[in-house]
Amino acid sequence: ATEMNSSAVHIEQHYHNTKKRYYDSEFAPTEKKCDAEKSSECTDEVMLEASAPTDELGKHPASSLTLHLVAKSCPTVQTFYEEPIETWSQLHNAACFLRTSMGINKSAWEEAQQKMGKLQASVVLAAMLERFSEIRSPGAYLRSLSAKAKDGKFSCVPMIAALFRQVQAA
Repeated sequence: ATEMNSSAVHIEQHYHNTKKRYYDSEFAPTEKKCDAEKSSECTDEVMLEASAPTDELGKHPASSLTLHLVAKSCPTVQTFYEEPIETWSQLHNAACFLRTSMGINKSAWEEAQQKMGKLQASVVLAAMLERFSEIRSPGAYLRSLSAKAKDGKFSCVPMIAALFRQVQAA
């Protein structure tokens, strides 16, 4: 029998993340405005406002959503991102990766981002992931929602609200 020396021993170290998460206070819609093309200091919630179409009242369709609410309603999206999703741009990055795993082609994704806005499209993908087993054709479903968004007849808020109620009931 061979003897094991100390260099062959596996050592596990505890990892502790000390970064605090302040979802609601950081990501709730604010009154702060900026010109996204001129300023690199735009916050993620301003990006959400600037990137999505408005409804007939001039309000952003997803303005009542916070990242915290989306994260609570759509926890599965976190499994597709290597770090905790703490910003809207991280959610968008996760959705960009997620769309290939869901079998959604690039043109359907680009159309959704154009018609809904990047971040509302990301929220929709996260919501679709929660109901993925019930969706026969994710690409066609996303295109259908994009067409509704183009006509101003779509908001991701009811999707998230339904998922949140489902999580609360469980």
